[in-house]
Amino acid sequence: MAYSQMRIHASTWQDRVMRKSHKPQARATVLGSFLIFVLGACSNQAEGNASSEGDDDPQSGDTGAEAVYAPCPSEARLGSVRVEVADGFTAIVGLIMDSVMPSNVEVVVAESGSCRLLTKNNYFCDPPCITNEVCGTDGSCVPAPQSLTFGDVAINGMHVAGTLELNNGWYQYPGTLPHPAFAEGDLLQLVATGGHYEPFRLDGRGLDRVAVTSTQVVLSRGDPIPLRWTAGDGTATMRIHLDINLHGSTWNWIECVAPDSGTFEIPADIAAQLMDAGVSGYPTLLLTRRSVDSTIIGPGCVEFEVKGEFSLPVTIPGLTSCSTDDDCPEGQTCQPDLTCG
Repeated sequence: MAYSQMRIHASTWQDRVMRKSHKPQARATVLGSFLIFVLGACSNQAEGNASSEGDDDPQSGDTGAEAVYAPCPSEARLGSVRVEVADGFTAIVGLIMDSVMPSNVEVVVAESGSCRLLTKNNYFCDPPCITNEVCGTDGSCVPAPQSLTFGDVAINGMHVAGTLELNNGWYQYPGTLPHPAFAEGDLLQLVATGGHYEPFRLDGRGLDRVAVTSTQVVLSRGDPIPLRWTAGDGTATMRIHLDINLHGSTWNWIECVAPDSGTFEIPADIAAQLMDAGVSGYPTLLLTRRSVDSTIIGPGCVEFEVKGEFSLPVTIPGLTSCSTDDDCPEGQTCQPDLTCG
């Protein structure tokens, strides 16, 4: 299935920021697309909201046939409430802004099957923007996005009461969640009573963290990239995120969407285009099992995401990653892009 046939979009901006902060020595036209999304989403959400009116909240152990997968487009994504099943713990965090950061809107460079090569624009303003401003698409400064409140927020269907607390703009679970906080296949529901904008409900599904069956990921020009993992119960969707230039001067990555079947190949043609855009130290691939539901509120789109992911290092022949000169072969030094040269 071609990517253009699917309502699939790349990762949330929070994902990207958190991922960059965990790397060693890491350096620190929209309206038309949005209206198309709104017209489609309103129809879907009308059905979902109508079905939820008067329904009892899902209880732990309830299961259904298929997990929701309806992410926001990046040009409309205000943020999300995210439940992550990690190694040894389950975490919940939510942040929703009042506008979309212009530089977070993804640009499609190429497509191959269910994979897309993506980038983002780097806007420049002269004079530079002041505090609480960001550079807009037309080169002028605009107000920076600010966090929204959306009332009392709870996630129903977990093993424990899932009431969240607001802390400096972020919604978080107060305390430590049991791990796992739900069983695979459990029906979850995010319920927000409304704050700056109207109340909403979004559906999710209890998922297991991805377990890989092969940890060897090799990127060689001209070859596809085979991936193997333990398949889930068939209700979730897999997102594959390949980033090989996280510490370089350009920002390109591959996003693929696939069934949770346990096997997938990133096509050789789009992998070669990613290499042409540049490489730097510590290339990484993320395998993420996820369910995502979304709705329109006020200025844009919000998501409820349940996910479990696994990070794999990527081997590129001829590339040696480094944090210091000691990581490099004799006669080479660690470069600013964290490669030996």
